[in-house]
Amino acid sequence: MLVKINKNRILVVDDDCAIRKFLTVVLKREGYEVEVAGNGLEALNLIRENPSNYFDLIFLDMQMPVMDGWRFLQIYRQETDQAQRAPIIVMTAAMTAARYASQIMADGLLPKPFCLEELPNLVRKFLPVESNVLSNHKALFLS
Repeated sequence: MLVKINKNRILVVDDDCAIRKFLTVVLKREGYEVEVAGNGLEALNLIRENPSNYFDLIFLDMQMPVMDGWRFLQIYRQETDQAQRAPIIVMTAAMTAARYASQIMADGLLPKPFCLEELPNLVRKFLPVESNVLSNHKALFLS
């Protein structure tokens, strides 16, 4: 019998290319699949192009050109059933980061600048470690 184990997918939405690259490297090293978007509109297009529940977690910058985090969340919540929504972790350098996260009812907060050690622990609050460790194998063969 062949049992497929899918990796947890994380969407990183930030207009800063360096932050997208940094998060991608760190999260992939932890065994996660990562996709990136440079603004809220790109993120919505990625979500619309994929099946429901495709992303297991979303890191979201709030201040971006084209479509900011507030507008993204408004549309994302309108278009996605509550049971299928990925947890949202707000990333912002604003002094009022906690207030932003509270206002939009985010699931988590990653204030900028952040340190490398914070990231894996924050992700593990939302994505179980067991499935991520197993996900390093594309398939598990059971006899």
